Amino acid sequence: MTLSGLRTAPFLLLFGFAQCYVPASCKDLTCNPALMSVLFSRVLVSRFLYVPSQGTNYVTAFSIDRSSGRLSQIQTIGSFPGTPNGSCLDPDRNYYFVGEQTGTGPIHPFAIDQRTGMLSIRTPLTQSFGSNPQSCVVVGSTVYVAVSIATNNVFLHSITSSGTLQAMGLVSTGALGLSESSAEPAGEFVYFSDSGNSVFVFRVGANGALTAGTGSPLVLAGAPSSLSFSGNRVYVANGSGNVAGYTRASNGQLTLIAGSSQATGAAPTNTAIDPGGRFLYVVNNGGASLSGYVISSSGTLTPVSGSPFATSANPNGIAMDAGGQYVYVSHASGTVGVFAINQSTGQLTNTQSISGGSTPTDVAIVNVMVNSYLGGLD
Repeated sequence: MTLSGLRTAPFLLLFGFAQCYVPASCKDLTCNPALMSVLFSRVLVSRFLYVPSQGTNYVTAFSIDRSSGRLSQIQTIGSFPGTPNGSCLDPDRNYYFVGEQTGTGPIHPFAIDQRTGMLSIRTPLTQSFGSNPQSCVVVGSTVYVAVSIATNNVFLHSITSSGTLQAMGLVSTGALGLSESSAEPAGEFVYFSDSGNSVFVFRVGANGALTAGTGSPLVLAGAPSSLSFSGNRVYVANGSGNVAGYTRASNGQLTLIAGSSQATGAAPTNTAIDPGGRFLYVVNNGGASLSGYVISSSGTLTPVSGSPFATSANPNGIAMDAGGQYVYVSHASGTVGVFAINQSTGQLTNTQSISGGSTPTDVAIVNVMVNSYLGGLD
């Protein structure tokens, strides 16, 4: 096939063959790097989604259709002795970790097949958390696990080459019921919230060690239920029924953005921000709805027209795809909902509801890099 002034040149890509069109005068592909950048690039796409189910004690895995965002179930795995609670992915999306609310509070490590999305359990399990892991977050090769009952400690574990966890120690917080764990985008700081209106800030040092940040803990208005980061901003939902934006200083401290506080629905639990930092969505567990907000250039929030948007009963977890096209929400009623985002207004349209097991909780999405050429994807 030839185009005006171009000739066809097949070449081998990292993941297969494609056709590249280069000027007929070119002897090799490097003579026109500008054209190459248009014809061939690497893009981040969302491929798989995982949801632990507290009523059935296993993890459900789904594939994500690239064109429609729809989910197809591909696996259930786990059969945990206790209730799964708290999950996190490593930055390279090679491993998925799920906590369990039982006597020793183990963490179940799973390896991710990035071609198929299938999970395989890694052994041995990590058993040294005491009890009741609430949440976890991964920075680099270190997993930080927040444990609330009795200890309120943060446990540090390194990820081994086989995907299991090796104990590194713990940090005592003095918190009143640790709950959520978050890391800012650069991985320089991690944040842990508690039921006493506080957020504990730690600087991540060499080999994953934690040092309390300046002014930690930070006392906020209402018990923080979720923290979502976008650049140097963080948006915090709390049990008082509102969400507000904060700027993050170089030392990790948070400062309220004037005029950013907005009401949510009843019992907000989790939040998500689109990759472009344009829209914020809050799950209202007590209101069977999602609240949507437009984020201004100054960080203030304005409700999206039509917000809140109806969901199934007791929405809980939330995640967004890599392209900012779809929102995925788990519901304690037993489903995972897919919502398409209007790219101009932020309005949501429910496009699918699929079984997620009994009482699904966290939503985790695996994004992978794929080849993009001539408007298509490998």
